Amino acid sequence: MAIEVLTAIAKKIGEYLVAPIGCQFSYLLCYNYNIKNFRRKIEDLGRIRVEVQTRVNDAEKRGIAIPPDVGMSLTSVNEIKEKWSKFFDEELQSEPISGFKRKFNSLLHTCGLLVNKVE
Repeated sequence: MAIEVLTAIAKKIGEYLVAPIGCQFSYLLCYNYNIKNFRRKIEDLGRIRVEVQTRVNDAEKRGIAIPPDVGMSLTSVNEIKEKWSKFFDEELQSEPISGFKRKFNSLLHTCGLLVNKVE
């Protein structure tokens, strides 16, 4: 009876330890793919920003009022692009992978806040 209880407890502890460790390893194994994919997404965001800016300029030429939220969204996109460009150009090149996670999580949090403003 005591062995069954200890076995059940050991199984649960193992389940709670294996999943997070496996997740961390998957981050390392998929690192290059995730970075390349994220860079493409940031580039797509920049292209969409240019399209929206063009439409805004056309609307202003025709005398159509542009809501303030649109201007704030365009500014937020610029902030997001600048932060991530800096990250890719400087910090990602100079930081070892061990320091990467801390900076990446911090930037993701900041990016999430800015994206929520855009929406």
